[in-house]
Amino acid sequence: MRLCWPVERYRVLTTRRVTGTVLVVWLVASTAVGLQSSLELGPNLCNINWKKPFTMTTNTSGIVSASIIVGAPMIFTVLVYARIVLRVRSAMRGSYKPPVAFNWDYELTKANMYSFFLFGIFWLPLGVAFCISVVKPVSPKIVVYLAWFALSKSCFNNLLYCVADRHFRSAYVKLFHYCCCKTTVSFSRRQRGDGGRSSGDVRLRVHIIHSYASPASCRPAVTRPNGRDIYEL
Repeated sequence: MRLCWPVERYRVLTTRRVTGTVLVVWLVASTAVGLQSSLELGPNLCNINWKKPFTMTTNTSGIVSASIIVGAPMIFTVLVYARIVLRVRSAMRGSYKPPVAFNWDYELTKANMYSFFLFGIFWLPLGVAFCISVVKPVSPKIVVYLAWFALSKSCFNNLLYCVADRHFRSAYVKLFHYCCCKTTVSFSRRQRGDGGRSSGDVRLRVHIIHSYASPASCRPAVTRPNGRDIYEL
């Protein structure tokens, strides 16, 4: 919406409103899928009989439910993405200087578009199998395998966003460094003047290393600030 609106209307998209809109969309989607499953208005993969070929019959309720749950949202999404692309390209041709947030939003929108089309690629084989089952029986194993293939699309979302969006890519790089070099555990013990051991002066310090530029930041080090031995792991 920020890509299609002028800058002065950006303030309408507050965090609370965006979060509320996302929750409403999820509520509507969950309700639609719940009604489809409870009323059996389409294929139910949980009730597949492995000993019998998978067949579907053409009925009005199944066609209507598929159009509402799958067809309408996909067409709406394609139209929205097409409008965004045309709007951005027309704005770039003129003297409009987009703000930094505009470029960030467009980059994230393109990543979402790639994810949407990848969703269609992963689910298309299962849809084709459903269509074929109306004409002739299909092996139940093929239907189940294609269903798992469709659901596996979620496993590739992180890789897709890492490649398509530099902010996600930067976050993944930081997460990698955080996991590999994150913990600096420092044990420090103050020695008495007579060489005896201090009874209560033992410190355990845990913090995150923020400098990742040098490989030396991940190496253990031993220092002696103020007469204390500090071992960093």
